[in-house]
Amino acid sequence: DHYFRTMLGDRSLKLVSGVCYLPHPDKEETGGEDAHFIWDEQAIGIADGVGGWASYGIDAGQYARDIMSNAVTAIEEEPKDSIDLTRVLEKAHSSTTVPGSSTACIIAITNQGIQAINLGDSGFIVIRDGCTLCR
Repeated sequence: DHYFRTMLGDRSLKLVSGVCYLPHPDKEETGGEDAHFIWDEQAIGIADGVGGWASYGIDAGQYARDIMSNAVTAIEEEPKDSIDLTRVLEKAHSSTTVPGSSTACIIAITNQGIQAINLGDSGFIVIRDGCTLCR
């Protein structure tokens, strides 16, 4: 965080994000098991549903979509300049009522710089001018 604040000085930060889904061919009919959100050029989140739930008749994609939707609601309840991502992920999880599980990675830009929380094997990379700044 200190690196980003020092490097950028007084310039305001914004998050430029995009997503692309490439579900496994066997999962195309349900839209796959991944979900995301992009919120106000300030936050992005991704969840990868655990496909093993399918053997129990549970749509892992629905869990991933619900937890990301609930993460947006939780972010909107946070002070815009100081988002607590641990609290956001905890609220999103406790608000998700469908069965299942997923990985989760949420990144937010605040007055303190870049904040991130990661659960499972999802992740993120910050690249600037072709160089990896953090991973």
